Amino acid sequence: MTRLLRTSLFVFATIMSFTVSGQQRYLAEVFTDGQIGVTNNVVYARNHLFFPPTTTYPIDSLRMRVYAPLQSADNNTARPVMVYIHTGNFLPPVINGGITGSINDSSAVNLCRQWARRGYVVFAPTYRVGWNPLATSELERRVQLLNAVYRAINDIKASVRYIRKTAAEDGNPYKVDPAKIVLFGTGSGGYVALAYTTLDKYNEMAIPGKFTLPNGNSMIDTNIVGNIDGFGGQLNVSNWPGYSSDVSLSINAGGALADTSWLEAGDAPMISFHAVRDPFAPYGNGTVIVPTTNENVVDVSGAGVFMAKANAFGNNAAFSDPALFTDPVSTYARSQYNQTIDYIYPAPFNTINTGSGEGLFPIVRPLRNQISVFANEGDPWTWWDTTTLNFYVAQVNAQTGGSYNAQLLHQQGMAGNPGMSALKGMTFLDTIQQYIHPRIVNVLGLPGNNVSVEQLRKDVKMVVYPNPTEGNFSIRTDAENNILAIRIYDVIGREVRAINQVNETEFTVERQGLNPGMYFVKVLTEKGEATRKINVR
Repeated sequence: MTRLLRTSLFVFATIMSFTVSGQQRYLAEVFTDGQIGVTNNVVYARNHLFFPPTTTYPIDSLRMRVYAPLQSADNNTARPVMVYIHTGNFLPPVINGGITGSINDSSAVNLCRQWARRGYVVFAPTYRVGWNPLATSELERRVQLLNAVYRAINDIKASVRYIRKTAAEDGNPYKVDPAKIVLFGTGSGGYVALAYTTLDKYNEMAIPGKFTLPNGNSMIDTNIVGNIDGFGGQLNVSNWPGYSSDVSLSINAGGALADTSWLEAGDAPMISFHAVRDPFAPYGNGTVIVPTTNENVVDVSGAGVFMAKANAFGNNAAFSDPALFTDPVSTYARSQYNQTIDYIYPAPFNTINTGSGEGLFPIVRPLRNQISVFANEGDPWTWWDTTTLNFYVAQVNAQTGGSYNAQLLHQQGMAGNPGMSALKGMTFLDTIQQYIHPRIVNVLGLPGNNVSVEQLRKDVKMVVYPNPTEGNFSIRTDAENNILAIRIYDVIGREVRAINQVNETEFTVERQGLNPGMYFVKVLTEKGEATRKINVR
């Protein structure tokens, strides 16, 4: 049984819950915490942490945590993989101006455990962090941040190659299917996940004016940081050459895409959760602002822009048919598409459109400009406890000689995450889980995947006629199976018509301005539901 979906947090009209039929692996949690093993400090790569390399800090071991069902509880020897990329503004927690920012975050631990309980093997790698957000010029901040992101991509790619290396050379100790690897990045990890699957050419790192220095050279010096896969350069060790770093799917919760020109047909499918009013990572086209100083860094594009492009390229074809995903969470996500809402900036930028595209989940939280632009929510799925925060801040102060104030950090965190609690965070995580896993099983071809719309037609007999139509059309079910409600979606998943309280076995739908094109007609009946395509001419 999934947890209660606290829909009031998403401004739903009602509170509802539903069960994944049969508690099917991947679609539901089928293992208990007692059946999950956690392995810490697995060294997956070695790279230079500082430039130039020094004798004091010549090289650094990069480590990961691994969550997986115990082999005594799970006889599957080819399990799909989730790679979790943590947030943190590419700086250590507290120093990054925030409370979270590691694989130990409450949301990180809970996500990873939930995936393991569903039957995945989960890898949560650390990666190299460090840059100077206090640099005096926007150019210097941009150069430093871009290089931090680049190093993180190098490290995460090394972790993926390590997973494949262990499967091929070490007897597959984690019992993974190396062909089925999914990335999930949250916050700044979302930037990494998006760049990981789209940045693949040197000229994409040298877009004039945006990623170049005044002399015309790229801000990314491959002589220092190596190529995009993490080979070559003075900062890299050759970590697992010969193994692919390709992944099957990229998921981000927060973050943005550095440049939409990186996105091309044939890139990995994308699922994106993005708070529309996030003040730090723009939902549309805008500028990244770092929480440490609230200063501008670089122009990027959020999910409200790039997800439409990913769908237009056909990259999300594995889950682009809305008829395959008619659950309440998917329906809610689509209900948020193409809405124009009040935004966080003054006119003429005081409204924003939520965009559309299958795989997009706009998160609309209340506008909080009366407090501050930066009080608007960007990551409502996070939470923390003050006892741990006090302990950690004291450690950081002892190690760095700093004077960070735990209470101030807590107050700042609460300002941008009102009502922060484990309940609130877990509710958002539950929604994320319910949305992503049916799509993951489709992309990876796992048991339980929706192969085609035909599968949806087995439960309910229904015809839609005439088809094609130039005017009205009718829906008819079998005898003694009344139609309860009808929903009509366009090809990108927007709900364009909702008809309730039908209570008949045959019903005529008036065209009422439906533009020519293909539509999906979803019908809820007393015996179940079914979906048909109709061509309106």
